[in-house]
Amino acid sequence: MENNLMNVNETEKKKVRTPITIRNSCYYHCDQRITNFIVVDAKVVQGEETANLNLKMKTRSNEVVELSMPTTAFASVNSLKLELSKNQMALAYKASKGQHEDLKAYIWGGIEKKVKGVKASGIYFLKSGPVFVEGNNTVDKNGNHIEEICQLQNSVGIRSSILEHDEPTKEQLESLLKALLNHNENGITLSILAWICACFLKSHLKECTHKLPHLCIAGEAGSGKSTVLEQIILPVFSIEGAKVA
Repeated sequence: MENNLMNVNETEKKKVRTPITIRNSCYYHCDQRITNFIVVDAKVVQGEETANLNLKMKTRSNEVVELSMPTTAFASVNSLKLELSKNQMALAYKASKGQHEDLKAYIWGGIEKKVKGVKASGIYFLKSGPVFVEGNNTVDKNGNHIEEICQLQNSVGIRSSILEHDEPTKEQLESLLKALLNHNENGITLSILAWICACFLKSHLKECTHKLPHLCIAGEAGSGKSTVLEQIILPVFSIEGAKVA
């Protein structure tokens, strides 16, 4: 993709005679440097209502930065500056309005990837089979990375590390289930586990017009509500560091 964006389509470039060039990982407009970064990979993530632009950038100091922003961020110089400023690294953008329009045409002309964007993490069913989506990562049942679908970044709330862990063995699952069932009455534990499993199928249930209910955990002080959340629900989702009020 780096070559595609840096040498998008030589025939088209000659046709439009773009003033944009790349030197030392910076964009130049004619002989004026207007950024301290270049885009080396990009894809449009198209959701039902909104679309994101996922960019992988390389800075002048050879640092790699990944950003996700609304496609409308390129509408003006100020809107793009605002999105770039949200990153912790100093991404300089010094384009004028005219230079911005030329750079926008240059970058968008090199974007060839367009993938489906979804709001919630979980299991989705593609023509090739079921896949699991978590943030910008998607894997199939064999653990292979899938490019054609990912989560919209503005829909990512609490982040999970579920894909960073090894797949549990049959023995580990059996041991875990025994421990979970011994934690409380089966009726209570199984209701919680059923809700957890349904969360991974939320999008599929929505397509089947089934609304996923909220889970309400009630009980007296000291009855174990926080324990259930901290030791059962959050670990299953591989969510770490969440504060429990």
